[in-house]
Amino acid sequence: MVECSKCGRCCSYLWSTMPKQEDIDFWHLRGAVFFPELNVILIPAPCEWLLPDNTCKNYAARPRICRMWPQKTPPSVLKALKCVMGD
Repeated sequence: MVECSKCGRCCSYLWSTMPKQEDIDFWHLRGAVFFPELNVILIPAPCEWLLPDNTCKNYAARPRICRMWPQKTPPSVLKALKCVMGD
């Protein structure tokens, strides 16, 4: 398994797979990036617990979705985020 590089991208975006066109249009105006080849949209939304060194201020009590990262994350999302954990 690849070790996390602590890039912070996983905590800096919300993501959606298979977004509807109206969602893409709405979020694009707010800085989101759509990857049509992956069918993934990344929406800038930094986590409130993300520290400047890209560690978690609330690691021990982090939400379930964070605990499941990257094992339960769609490979297309890992690729869009350029996450080394998806390699």
